[in-house]
Amino acid sequence: SEESNPNGSKEAIAGICNKDGNILGMMPHPERASEHLLGSEDGRLIFESIIRRVEKTKDNLR
Repeated sequence: SEESNPNGSKEAIAGICNKDGNILGMMPHPERASEHLLGSEDGRLIFESIIRRVEKTKDNLR
């Protein structure tokens, strides 16, 4: 339904990444829900996850 897929993406896909997991494309805007001041902190989880991943693999990025 349009309500459950407001952007109209094919098969309700909100994001994709490559097989190595180092390239990500997203339709949602988690930055709009990353601080309490903005009304929600739910989007903050994606950024914290990115930070953890980069810290874990930073030696492989050189």
